[in-house]
Amino acid sequence: MNQEPTNTELLKAITEGQKHTDGRIDEILEVVNDFSTKMDKRFDKVEADVGTLKSDVGTLKSDVSTLKSNVGYLKSNMVDKDYLDRALANQKGEIVFIINKEDAKVRKLTSLLSEKKVLTPTEAQNIMSMEPFPRMNI
Repeated sequence: MNQEPTNTELLKAITEGQKHTDGRIDEILEVVNDFSTKMDKRFDKVEADVGTLKSDVGTLKSDVSTLKSNVGYLKSNMVDKDYLDRALANQKGEIVFIINKEDAKVRKLTSLLSEKKVLTPTEAQNIMSMEPFPRMNI
């Protein structure tokens, strides 16, 4: 016949199962604890890296702010191409004007020296044909 287990046998079987289960739970807890410790170390490293990145970003923001300030200063104080073109054209005009005055003096002097027969007509012609504003006739 079929005998049912006694309470003692059931209690013994449950106790054996519980011991086995307790061992497995301890193993699982040990693995979870080890995993948790490793994750804590990784998070600590990530937190340190994030702290370094925050510091670097702060430095970069400061550098960019300084660059913006410097660029603004350069924009407000630096001349542009149009201004330089106008200034150079004015200078060129002044130089041409001064050279014209000097050329007029050379023409007058050459004419006077020619009239006083200090220069021959050929010499006067050679002088007048020289740069910057050559003349072919006296």
